[in-house]
Amino acid sequence: MSAGMPHNLNTRLRCSSTGIAVSLLFALAVFPARADIIVFDEASGPLTVYGSSRLTTIDCFATTSGPPATSCEIVLSAPNGARLVGAVGFFPSADAQGVREPDPGPLTEDGFLHQQSDLIPGQTSVPMEFLDWLTPMTGPFVCPDGCPIVEDGTFQTIGTIKWSDGTVDTIQFHGEVPEPSSLALLATSLIGIGLAVKRKAMGHSAIQRLVNYRKGLEFLRKVR
Repeated sequence: MSAGMPHNLNTRLRCSSTGIAVSLLFALAVFPARADIIVFDEASGPLTVYGSSRLTTIDCFATTSGPPATSCEIVLSAPNGARLVGAVGFFPSADAQGVREPDPGPLTEDGFLHQQSDLIPGQTSVPMEFLDWLTPMTGPFVCPDGCPIVEDGTFQTIGTIKWSDGTVDTIQFHGEVPEPSSLALLATSLIGIGLAVKRKAMGHSAIQRLVNYRKGLEFLRKVR
C-alpha cells in the first residue's frame, strides 16, 4: 500500500481499475472491428478496387495472355487477432462468381471474381482476383455458375466474408449503367406506335374529307 494513502481508498482504486478493464473487454466482445465494403469498380473507367484499409495488396494491370482483360488482384487481411470463419453467398459451386451483361440471348460474361486459393477456416487473409473482360465473353464455357450477378449499374453484392471476431466484410461489384437492347426495343415500339397513330389520324382525315365531298355533291344536286 502506498505510503500516506488510506487503505479503503487504495482498495476502491483497484476495484475501479478492474471494472474499467472488464468493461473494455466486454465492449470489444460486443462491438467487433468495423466491417468494410470492398468494391471492384469499373463504372467510371478502368477497373479499380477500394474500400478497406486491410487490403494489403492491390495490383491492377492489363493481362498479357489470353483474351484481353484488366485484372485486379487483392489480398484482404483479417481484422487484428481475427481469423477466417467462412464465406456467405461466395463462390456457390465453383471457384468463380460471374457478372453477365443484361442483354437477352446467350450468356455474355462481362467479368468474374475468383479466389486464388481455397478458403480455409482459420487463415488470416483471403486472396482474390477480379477479371474484367475488355470484350464481353460468350460461348459454352462462360458463367459456370450461371452468372448470378446481372450488371445493372448499381453496387451489387457478390458475397460476404466472416471473421472470428464477428466482422463481416462485403464484396461488391459496381459496373457501368447498361444500355440493354430492351431499351432499343422499347424505343422501336414507341416509334411504331407513333407511326400507327399518325396513320390512323391521316386515314381519319381522308375519310372525313370524302364525307364532306359527298355532302357537297348532294347539296349541289338539291340546289339544281
